[in-house]
Amino acid sequence: MKHLPIVTVLTLLCQSGSGVAATDHDPNLGRNLAAICVNCHNTNPHDTSAIEPLVGMSRAKIVKKMHAFRSDEKAATLMNQLAKGFNDAQIEIIATYLASQGRAK
Repeated sequence: MKHLPIVTVLTLLCQSGSGVAATDHDPNLGRNLAAICVNCHNTNPHDTSAIEPLVGMSRAKIVKKMHAFRSDEKAATLMNQLAKGFNDAQIEIIATYLASQGRAK
């Protein structure tokens, strides 16, 4: 996937910030919301780069990390801001999708 400029990513977050209940039956919702994540996080669960791959990570671990970023409990350069753009339902959808995509080591 081609990397998007940060302005585009933030615009997508603002646009996706509401309406989960209206679209929760969309079979592509998890993939669409997670598209923002894979701009930085490699989709290869065995990647060893500095940015941790999310594909195959457990759903519970992704949810926990996102909540820690959103509450500023875990410091980061960008993730704190991005995590605040998702509500609890969206975080669950993203985590479920990413966890189902492969197995991390």
